[in-house]
Amino acid sequence: MSFNETKHHGTESLPIELYCVDISHPKYEMAFHWHSAIEIIRVRSGRLDVTLNSRTTKAEAGDILVVNSETVHGATPYDCVYDCIVFHPEEFIADENGCRPFIEQLLDSSVLLYDYFKASSDTVLEGIIAETVKALQERKQGYKFSATGLIYCFFAHMINNEYYAQNTRPTPERDVIRLKIALRYIREKFDTDLKLSDIAEKVSMSPKYFCRFFKDMTGKTPIEYLLAYRIERAARRLASGNETITEVSFACGFSDLSYFTKMFKRYRGTTPSRFKRDHME
Repeated sequence: MSFNETKHHGTESLPIELYCVDISHPKYEMAFHWHSAIEIIRVRSGRLDVTLNSRTTKAEAGDILVVNSETVHGATPYDCVYDCIVFHPEEFIADENGCRPFIEQLLDSSVLLYDYFKASSDTVLEGIIAETVKALQERKQGYKFSATGLIYCFFAHMINNEYYAQNTRPTPERDVIRLKIALRYIREKFDTDLKLSDIAEKVSMSPKYFCRFFKDMTGKTPIEYLLAYRIERAARRLASGNETITEVSFACGFSDLSYFTKMFKRYRGTTPSRFKRDHME
């Protein structure tokens, strides 16, 4: 049974996507999700609390994190600017080249890349990531060759330095599967009058036990996650500029406009109207 999110990152000609995230970005707080892609996170400034399958790392400026395929992950920023490079490893397998065996092990989770590198702990790795970001930002004439080559350099560096390990438990743990079911259900129903009991029932838990389980796994209560996800979806709709604030509020599960405004300001540090205006300029 698959619980993957299936969004394709990048384009057919360049299957790599760069996200440069600051407080103005609609997805500033990274809601918990998962995908078959590999994601590299580089913290530019501030602090980013990143949770990977229930383990939280407080990353600071210069730190690099690697999110393995199918890992449930999310992040809470604190006055933070960060980059995310996302790519599908299967796109880097030529028909029968020597890269296939290792990448296939990454895809079936029998091998896991090391996921945390402190600032200045590996200057070569930092250089590869920095050059990848630069290529994808500047988009010079040959940037597709540069970015693709740098991803191969990333894999080579991880292998040469043995920055990987055999996964002793390749099958997803029961708790991770339950968490994925809950997250998917919240994302499907976020715009409805969703109650804690509804989500708990979906994973066959009592509301009290589910609330404890969810917080142990993510660091947030289910209601805190739901609220943060609603704000993220609202920010995305406001940034598009096609709807009024009232329409966005109701479309994202808020029945009270003043409460929506209060929560939006708490999470984004600005009002919905100013956020919308800033993205229209």
